[in-house]
Amino acid sequence: MSVLTDKTERQAIAELAKCLIHFERLYPFNMSAQDAADARQAQNLIQTIIGSNGYMAAHIGGKGTRIYKNRTNKHLNEQV
Repeated sequence: MSVLTDKTERQAIAELAKCLIHFERLYPFNMSAQDAADARQAQNLIQTIIGSNGYMAAHIGGKGTRIYKNRTNKHLNEQV
């Protein structure tokens, strides 16, 4: 059971990111439409948790899944 806090730990984000590769491995299998939709929703929820905490996940073949802090370019966020 997890301890609830105001900020999610980086290690928790890393563990969630490790789950994403398993969703990608489901594609060659036959699934019902409802199960496929539920799996996609679960994948999207995990990606939302990772993104809302300021990270992005990438799976690197042979090295596993890594998380990176989102770096926003201030020039892209400026309004002209």
